[in-house]
Amino acid sequence: MKKGCLIGILVVVLLSAIAAIALAAVYYAVDKRVGLSAAHELPWAEHVPVTKETAALARIDTCRIGRCLAPALDKVPFPKWLTWYGAGSAGRAIADSLPHRIVLALNIRPDLSGAGLSVFINEQRFGKLMLEVLTYDFLARTLPQVKWNTEGALLAERGVLTIDGTLSIPPDVEPLIQEKWSGTADQATLTLDDQPQIDISIDNRTGQLLAIAGMIAEAQNQDFKALAQSGYGTMVMGLLPEIYSIRLQATLKDSDTAAATLRVNTSPNGQSLFLLLSGFWPMVPENARSRFGLTVEGEPAWNAAENAIVADLKITGIENLVISRLSAALPAAK
Repeated sequence: MKKGCLIGILVVVLLSAIAAIALAAVYYAVDKRVGLSAAHELPWAEHVPVTKETAALARIDTCRIGRCLAPALDKVPFPKWLTWYGAGSAGRAIADSLPHRIVLALNIRPDLSGAGLSVFINEQRFGKLMLEVLTYDFLARTLPQVKWNTEGALLAERGVLTIDGTLSIPPDVEPLIQEKWSGTADQATLTLDDQPQIDISIDNRTGQLLAIAGMIAEAQNQDFKALAQSGYGTMVMGLLPEIYSIRLQATLKDSDTAAATLRVNTSPNGQSLFLLLSGFWPMVPENARSRFGLTVEGEPAWNAAENAIVADLKITGIENLVISRLSAALPAAK
């Protein structure tokens, strides 16, 4: 009897060991194929080229945002298997699959012939699958306005997925910059803070905003020169040189509320820009409410001591926006 029990126990242990080995082999095969295991969170500055030519720099901490939005994501009718993976929470499963962060840098060439776009994706999981999806053909179809590197995305190592491309600048931009921005500004390289979940910094001390506007017009097949010479364009051209830099930082406090700060550093004559912005500002909360169901509280103020326009904002209604948009996009919701 005892011998029979011992044999039974040994059989169970043996079968369990075989099952564990089989599961480990399956996990290893899937991980090798798509990158299922978690990659480390990495310092972005080591993988993004930031120089004095960098006109715009942005960081989005997608994983942190996903974790804040998990309660909202749990209310979206995702497939049931997501809740199994996330230990009962689809939101947790999604947050654990999102990249740690995405960083973008726009570097304008000194001769204004074009700009380089660098994208760094600090992937957390499924980096190898992203590599297979983000091919040159896919990028060229999705964003044909950008001349992507023919290799498409590159995965130097787990956690380091990069994409590079270039944007053209219309030739009419250079003479306007030479006219409106005389001399050379003492430019420091752009930086980002680690605390905000979203941090966007734009430099305009040598006319970068005008170059960016030219890129957008070129990408939309619009005549930049005609736009610049229009009544609205003339007004904008008169105000752009007053802007030195723009900074936008935002952080989710919970799944429904975000705090954001907009700061525009200007010349000593920047109060005229503030008055114009104040006149247009009521359209911002109204459009946010009518188009997205969001409530925006706060308005810009003029800081005369620092020559800056500062707006501390509170944004609510994010949870309903996330639930409604994602639910409508799911096949099961149709």
